[in-house]
This record gives sequence, C-alpha cells and structure tokens, in this order.
Amino acid sequence: MSTKSDYIYKNISTLVRKIESSNLSLSLLIGKNISFSLSVKVHSLFYQYHGIDKLSYLIYDTLDDCKNPSWNFKQALLLLEYYNVVGINITSPYKIYPFPSTYKCIVDNLNENLDCKLIKDNLHAVNTLVKYDGKSYYTSTDMLGLDYSLKKYGYKNGIEDFSNLIILGSGGMSRSILDFIKDNPNLKVFMLSRSHPDFIDELSFKNLNINCFSLSSDGLKQFIDSINQDEHILIINTLLNSVDTSWCFWVFDNLPSSIKGRICFMDLNYVKSNGSMLEKEASFFKTNSIHFIDGRDMLIAQAVYSEILWNKLSLDKEEFRSTHKFIDSNL
Repeated sequence: MSTKSDYIYKNISTLVRKIESSNLSLSLLIGKNISFSLSVKVHSLFYQYHGIDKLSYLIYDTLDDCKNPSWNFKQALLLLEYYNVVGINITSPYKIYPFPSTYKCIVDNLNENLDCKLIKDNLHAVNTLVKYDGKSYYTSTDMLGLDYSLKKYGYKNGIEDFSNLIILGSGGMSRSILDFIKDNPNLKVFMLSRSHPDFIDELSFKNLNINCFSLSSDGLKQFIDSINQDEHILIINTLLNSVDTSWCFWVFDNLPSSIKGRICFMDLNYVKSNGSMLEKEASFFKTNSIHFIDGRDMLIAQAVYSEILWNKLSLDKEEFRSTHKFIDSNL
C-alpha cells in the first residue's frame, strides 16, 4: 500500500531522481502547500478505469524549495521540457505564472464528441501543461470542470443560466473565471476582494460588466445594495479552505429572504473535515434554502479533461460521465 511519501515530493532534486529511475511516464501536480490534495487518487482512478498502466501521477509541493532564494518556478518547467513527463497540472500560486514564449496556447478543442471548447488566447491563468512532439503547450481545464459541475446539478447552460455572477477572491481561479466569460457582456459580475484587482482593467476584459467591492463592512453593504433581487445569482468562492470566509454568513444574513431561493453558492474547495468552514457553509446554506455545490465534481472533471489532453483520448459524453462516476464513487 502506497503512502504519501511515495507520491509527494518536496525537493526538486529528489523528484528528478524519481523521474529518472522510473520506467513509467509521469504526470505531475505542482503547487505550494498541497499535501492535502486528492489529485493523485483522482488520476490513479482514471488510469485504473481506462486500463492505463504505463503512467503514474505525482505531486511536487514547492513549500520547502521556494524558501531557497535560488529556486524559481522555471526550474519546475524543466521537468516537462527535458524529462519523461507527459503533462503537468498547476495550482496555487503558480496559475498566473508568465510562461516563456516557447510555450504556446493549445488551439485545438478537446474533441467534438464532448461539445466543449478550450479558451484559445489571452489566458490569464493556466492549470494544464502538455507536451506534444517535443513542444510545450499550456491551457486551462478548470472552467470546463466548473461548467460540467453546474450542468450536472441541473443548470443546463452552465454559467449562462445566471444573470449575476459573484466571485469571492481575486487569485488565479478568479482570472480563469473571467477568461471563460469574457465574451458574455450580458452577465453582471461582482468581485469581492481585499484589494482592487488591477488585472480586470486589461483590454481583454473590456467587454465585461465588472463591479468590485472590498471585504470591508462598507464594501459589503455597497455590494448588497447593488444586487438585483429579481435575478438568479451564482456565487463562486475561490478562496482557499484555510481562509476564514465567515463574513459570507454576514452577507447572506443581510440579503433579503426573497432572493435566497435564487442563489447557487459554489465553493471550489473540496476537502471537508468536522468543523471546517466548508462543512459550516454546507449546513448554513441548506438551512437558508440556498443551493450549495462544493468543488469535488469540478476537481474530478478538470482532471479528466487534462488526462484526455495528455493521452490524446477521444471520449464521448457518456464515456466522460461514466469515467467521472467511477472516480467519484471510489474517491
């Protein structure tokens, strides 16, 4: 039985030795302070379901290496460029890393059978790297996963079923969300953040109707006054599970009761424990008739999309759903 030490590496030199000694092709998740991640199990279940026995998934947690002044994320990219690594998933805080010009954005859609499209240009956040014919490419499957999750829970058109989108936080995932909706000027976007996110002023977001509010008492009151009480609202929490989001409860306590039945709250976190903020949110929103979705389905779906790219698979919608169901049932 494998232990975390078998698949979590906190030193790039040790990881390189593992890659060099392995007789398998490898894929990786790279991020900081991510030892809690379920990604290894998700991808391992994908390999099991599809009978892939020549590929293994590892985690590179940069928490220790990034304390070294001589280390930088570019060293991690060398793992894809020079070793037997077929693909890399990227998570916080590296989603917004400025990739070198040698990296190109993937322009091909995943496949016609899945009826989903990758964003082809002006990406402000990346979660997937892939190597084709010795060349390195980047893309994002995060929002494909989020869209899949919304549709699974009855929102047939995904984000387009909502008139208002509220984003909590302004990190890499908030950029992915804006990339996904940047051609939808009819969607009213609210962003709650500790500071004004300068990136929303970029030209690629000029068509969006974005309203920013600070996480202060005055900012939250202004936000509540700006909400249209007659429209459906999607709220996406991009803040990490370790961040205190208790102020969310204050916001909802101050929303008119008539609006609560039209709210879907989606928390992109997925690790629950007794007394955690995620657990408290689920209980609170159920009591207040607010539809609550956590990040588990999105986690699985974005991983499957990444694997489709890495393995050049062609799954139709039913095959995708059955893959997702198998992973979810065994996770």
